[in-house]
Amino acid sequence: MIRTLVAAALLVTGAVWAQQAPEPASEREFADGNAWTLTEPMTWSIGSSGVLITVPENFVHDKASIPRALWSFLPKNGQYTRAAVIHDYLYWTQRCTREQADNLLVIAMKESDVGWFTRRAVFRGVRLGGESAWNANRTDRMNGLPRFNPRRGGYGNMTWPQLRQDLVIRGHRDPPMDAVSDYCAFGDSQEVP
Repeated sequence: MIRTLVAAALLVTGAVWAQQAPEPASEREFADGNAWTLTEPMTWSIGSSGVLITVPENFVHDKASIPRALWSFLPKNGQYTRAAVIHDYLYWTQRCTREQADNLLVIAMKESDVGWFTRRAVFRGVRLGGESAWNANRTDRMNGLPRFNPRRGGYGNMTWPQLRQDLVIRGHRDPPMDAVSDYCAFGDSQEVP
């Protein structure tokens, strides 16, 4: 019944189930399929502003943090994946406010041609459930836990939590964050500049 309602809502709003995905990020998957490492930087130019957000190489992300029960409607990997990776980075660095990061997610989804219904569902999800991720990221950073994976080789059967623990034991520290940028101000609204 719920699937039928979601499908009907997608049709009514003009959203398309199988939109063509933007060029995927260059990344390597961990053994459990729950985390990925960027193998090259990923840059997003915000609208026509000329302002860039660059997610550095080796950043570990989890694509869209969507509960498994909803994957048949909103999979972790979709038209919004690049926007989700940028959002993960904004939540990790916390250079912007949480509201600005969430609004930048919406702008990035608009620029990725994500339909209105899907954008709305993802945005509502991060507004309702994102505070715990925001707080956990702040705590992890304060405790010196890494979010960047310096390993170039394969991970074998390692998961990100296993590799992260190994990096902590070895004293690995994340690279310094970039200087504060002017991109946060674009998150004061959800309009594409």
